[in-house]
Parts: sequence; structure tokens; C-alpha cells
Amino acid sequence: MPLLSGDPASTGPAAPPTSGAQAVLLDTLRRRLEPIMLAEHVPPDFVVKPGVRLRRTYGHCAWIAGGGPPLVTVRCTADGDRTQWRRTGAIVGTLLHEVAHVR
Repeated sequence: MPLLSGDPASTGPAAPPTSGAQAVLLDTLRRRLEPIMLAEHVPPDFVVKPGVRLRRTYGHCAWIAGGGPPLVTVRCTADGDRTQWRRTGAIVGTLLHEVAHVR
């Protein structure tokens, strides 16, 4: 069964990629990836947010000073056009890559 089977996110969201729409997509993807993260012993205490300020990279993982949870940032918009979504598979790939840093 595909990761996003039956989900509008699998073919790309219909709404424009606003910060809120990106956050909803990333939350949905994180929930769908939880079984994989549990199987791979990824600590669940990290924060995922849209990378609306990322320009040259698709994602970023950072540990917050003072011992807070890691922060995973993923860019959901297309190269050179912030009004278009990246392919969902590319967003999932970036999310998995950044979550691997948390592990």
C-alpha cells in the first residue's frame, strides 16, 4: 500500500502552498511515517515545520539550544516558484532524510 494512498496529498494538495497548508501537509506526512520511524527507533520528540525561508536547500535539521527537541524544516515549494508545490514524493524524501539526522 502506498504511503499516501487515498490521501489528497499523494497527488499534490489542491490549495496554494501557504505556510498553513504546508504545515498541514507535513503533519499528515509525519503521522503516516510514524510506523517507519518507530521501527527505525527514531525518537518521536522533534518538531517539523515548513521551510518557508529555505532558498538553496530542501530541508534542514537543527538542535535547539538549551536541550529542546530537534527542529526539522522541510521546503514544500518548487524551485524558483513559491506559488507551486514540490512533488509530494520529493517532500517525503526530504522529510525522511532530515528525520534520519534525528535518529
